[in-house]
Amino acid sequence: MQFPQQRGGAIVACAKDGQSGTDTYRQQRTDSCILLLNPTSGQQDAIADLMDYLPNGFKLNIIDSPSSPTPIFYLALKGGNYDVGSFNSPTSTGIQQITTVGFQPVLVMLATQGQAASNSIGSGAEIAFGAATSPTEKGFIWFEDPDNQRPSDNAMEIGADRIIQWRNRTLSNSFAVRGSADFVSFLSNGFKLQWSNVESQAKQIIYVAFGGNNYELDLEAQ
Repeated sequence: MQFPQQRGGAIVACAKDGQSGTDTYRQQRTDSCILLLNPTSGQQDAIADLMDYLPNGFKLNIIDSPSSPTPIFYLALKGGNYDVGSFNSPTSTGIQQITTVGFQPVLVMLATQGQAASNSIGSGAEIAFGAATSPTEKGFIWFEDPDNQRPSDNAMEIGADRIIQWRNRTLSNSFAVRGSADFVSFLSNGFKLQWSNVESQAKQIIYVAFGGNNYELDLEAQ
């Protein structure tokens, strides 16, 4: 997802098939709205950036075209207020205020791979995603597929007591929380988080903020 003037973000993770051990990759950028990795080689397959909105759609700048035709799904919203941006997680626990939104949101979504800001492709697939509409309506999901494991040792977690959380998983049944934040409130120009677990190095987090309408967030078991 991206808005003009280089306020955007994209995340991709992939795993190569038919390997004797896991061969996984990840990438996160804030200068593009579409990222693709080649599932055979793990190398860059596509990068696209939003250029502008049109009366009947939008215009993309294809920086790196995919090796073959690839379906891309999109969501176009009319009306309301929207913002996309990024921030770094703190290196000490406590309150963090994000004040770059420009309006008071009613819904915020967060996404991260739990890594420092970088455009490079890294080893190991990992994504943490979360959202909140209030201190009581929130939730997150996290998964990790570590690289070079024999046998594979992937893990996932889902919860409704945080807005974002990611862990450190190794070949063990016990894995420690690396980063964890709760949603506190919306601000006139952003939102407020409470960090209970942080890392010694700041990690880049992408956000999407919605305003002007009412949204509901719920976690249901299927």
